[in-house]
Amino acid sequence: MSEDEREDFFHFLQDSLDERGIDPEEDTDEYFEFSSTCVSSYIVRYGGDFTEEELDYFSIIYLCDMMYEIEEDYFAAGEDVIRQEPFADDIQELATDISRHSVRQQVVVAYLLSYELAKSMMSGILPEVLDDDKRTEEGTNFFVNQFTSYEDRHKLLNHFDVISDDVQSTLDDIGRYRGAFAHDIESRFTLNVIDDIQEELIECMAAINRLYELKHGFTPFNVEIESET
Repeated sequence: MSEDEREDFFHFLQDSLDERGIDPEEDTDEYFEFSSTCVSSYIVRYGGDFTEEELDYFSIIYLCDMMYEIEEDYFAAGEDVIRQEPFADDIQELATDISRHSVRQQVVVAYLLSYELAKSMMSGILPEVLDDDKRTEEGTNFFVNQFTSYEDRHKLLNHFDVISDDVQSTLDDIGRYRGAFAHDIESRFTLNVIDDIQEELIECMAAINRLYELKHGFTPFNVEIESET
């Protein structure tokens, strides 16, 4: 199929959803599972030359897949421990420790990928803080190039109220965890920088979801960060 005949992914996804009668608002689990299947089919069919919007969406689907697997493996490991030794002392604590250990590699990869995706998407959101007359291609490129660090980007977006305090806090956590996993070998095995893996991963996905919405104008999934205030 030529490039001119190629259907963009989002039309491909919508047509596929319509064929199966899946409503993203009502059938959220089925929508996610089917979206993941559509992403794989589309990538295999066309092989490359995807748009930035498509690649960001593919990356979010990949992360969601990974986080669902982490949740399933986390619970399964804990349940195995409790089933084998239901009357052992401190069984719940032991189950939690083994659950954390069982998903350590997936968690490390999830945060490394989340960091890179968030940093990339923030570069596309930064121009939102510019006045309209400054948003020329030259002006935008110059401005974005002044804020190359991950931390500078999320702090600037929060300063101008483009992202909320809660999203900014979660992005900061993603950066800290990524830094720990990249430079502290022990943390890759113990995950000692993260208190509650399940809660932190939900907040991570919600922040990535929000960045996608700001950059591309729609929300892939309905995930929200619970405010600490």
